[in-house]
Amino acid sequence: MTIVRLLILVTLIFNFVASTVIDDAKCDAQLEYFDQALSKHEKWAIEYDTKVEKIQGKHCMIFYRALENATEHESDRKFNWREMKKFNIPKLYLHRFLRVTPVLAILILIALSIMKFMGSGPYFNFFLFGTTVSQCQDYYWTALLHIQNYYNPRDVCISSSWYLSVDYQLVLLSPLILYPAYYFGWKFLWTLPTYIIGIQIWTFIAALENGYKPIRRFMTYEANQKSRDEFYFPTHIRCGPWLIGIILGYIFYKLKNRKISINKYLNTSMWILSIGTIVAILLGIFGLQSVEYSDNKIAHALFFALQRNSWGLAIAWIVFSCEMGYGSVIRKFLELPIWIPLGRMSLSFYLVHVLYFTLHVGSSRVPTNFDDFQMMHLFAGDIIVTTMLATLLWLTFEEPILLIENFIYKFIEQRRLKPSK
Repeated sequence: MTIVRLLILVTLIFNFVASTVIDDAKCDAQLEYFDQALSKHEKWAIEYDTKVEKIQGKHCMIFYRALENATEHESDRKFNWREMKKFNIPKLYLHRFLRVTPVLAILILIALSIMKFMGSGPYFNFFLFGTTVSQCQDYYWTALLHIQNYYNPRDVCISSSWYLSVDYQLVLLSPLILYPAYYFGWKFLWTLPTYIIGIQIWTFIAALENGYKPIRRFMTYEANQKSRDEFYFPTHIRCGPWLIGIILGYIFYKLKNRKISINKYLNTSMWILSIGTIVAILLGIFGLQSVEYSDNKIAHALFFALQRNSWGLAIAWIVFSCEMGYGSVIRKFLELPIWIPLGRMSLSFYLVHVLYFTLHVGSSRVPTNFDDFQMMHLFAGDIIVTTMLATLLWLTFEEPILLIENFIYKFIEQRRLKPSK
């Protein structure tokens, strides 16, 4: 399911194009509230305000494999669940740290050193130093320790790296799920949906009381910052799709590669429900900004509370149905080998595109024309350039580090198995 993560990443980049050209126009025109006016336009509101949901899909896709990774040494899937004691926790932590941290460190170094020589423009210094350099000078260490979503959520070093903090914290917490599942099975795992529902209820009540809205540009600055501090960055709030992925991974483990029969009417209904949920989340902004619902606190609070985990559930069903052999043409498309190399570079894509857009917007000298053709033109060009930069980053840093890590593991294993004289 590499393509699922890749498609999520592409839509993230497209949404980032929309948000960065909004900031571009705001600065060029010197209109403080230009972005709010633009967000009220139906078409741009979708592109601008729904990019965060895609990240939930990545959480679900990454962590549904957690149980499989714990038993990866048994390729025949005849692993006894009670052999979980063989699960190497230090190796899990080290691998994930080496997977994401060196690449992030390289980009932080680039941002603090040579990026200032890579562009120019009337707002270049404002964008570079105001959104990247100053934050990285003060908080590079929290980024590398993956704690900035709690320690400095309003001054994130490289804006997209907050997700890596959440990602690594979830990896650190994974044994707290795996070991109880080892001892208690479904008796423990049934507590996870309870936690998810509890978080949704809490989020709904807080959104209702404080006026939080899914269209963050419709809130006051203070309400926006408070909602991000309380419900956007914290791992304990954002972990719903991760828990859904854990449950999905456990279901796959229990099936042990067996295919189950799904009634065609049930399968069709679930596919319609899943795709409908995704479309509703993406297009729900239309209704929420209409006259009838613009001031409807209950509608905004429900959308604010339910969108995240609903997206994760929809992705989980698509994965489950495809794995059970009911994906038909969709599964064949998702499993095309052409997606594999691009999927492997998803981390480099995710990190490098922010720095590229910082240079792109900071170097703008004229206002951007907001029309469909212009947006698609920008998107296509940005995808090509981002792919080139991500490929360079992956070949020079990300993949070599992983190869060195694998070599060290193999060397240690060979020394361990080598008979003593």
